[in-house]
Amino acid sequence: MTSGPQRSPPSPLAQALFAPRSVAIVGQSDDAGKAAGRPLKFLRRMGYAGNVYPVNPRRERVLGERAWPSLSALPEVPEHAYVVTATAAAIDAVEECGRLGVRVASVLADGFAEAGAQGVAREEKLRAICARTGIRLVGPSSLGVVDLRSKAMLTANAAFDGADLPAGRIFVASHSGSMIGALASRGHARGVGLPASFRSATRSICRSARSARRRSKIPASRPTCCFSRPCGTPLPCGALRPAQPSGKDR
Repeated sequence: MTSGPQRSPPSPLAQALFAPRSVAIVGQSDDAGKAAGRPLKFLRRMGYAGNVYPVNPRRERVLGERAWPSLSALPEVPEHAYVVTATAAAIDAVEECGRLGVRVASVLADGFAEAGAQGVAREEKLRAICARTGIRLVGPSSLGVVDLRSKAMLTANAAFDGADLPAGRIFVASHSGSMIGALASRGHARGVGLPASFRSATRSICRSARSARRRSKIPASRPTCCFSRPCGTPLPCGALRPAQPSGKDR
């Protein structure tokens, strides 16, 4: 008899971030038109082949699929969890992700550092969870991570609704989801396969471009685009240099 989800050996961070073998959508809505309803719809439309676990304690089914009451109730620990709950519940969800050993969590909710003293306190709770458990966090206030090669479309970005986007050669890391959407939609209109993979995050993770560029499997010859808003820790120029194979996941 097991006491929780089955844990697999840790995967490389690049895989968990961009090409996870299993994903959970915490707070998945039954309304595909809402931001919290889009991730499952996008994953199914893209044909993502990994295991998908919608988590919603208030429903038995969402968008026609089984809904799980909690992350702890899943048969396995997902490699990547996209948390699309409200702000307060998001902190608890990240805590549970860290406790179970989820490799990466992306958080959609806002109301953190941009929301005054109370928001800063909330963000410090997230930082403390990351430091204590080792979980990697994309966000908060993140529209998510997309990799068109692996079909892992973990995003709530409406710009991807109905778009048939080819996998291109440009990796984009952006603090602005609107910028991501504009680049994707305008590139698509011109027949340009824009991103092979990209992510959107807020100022909580100011090293997003360095981390993603170093750990992704995108060959160094492919161009990288970074759109960064001002944040507390400046992004060093060296962050955008081509990644060198290290054999280690630090």
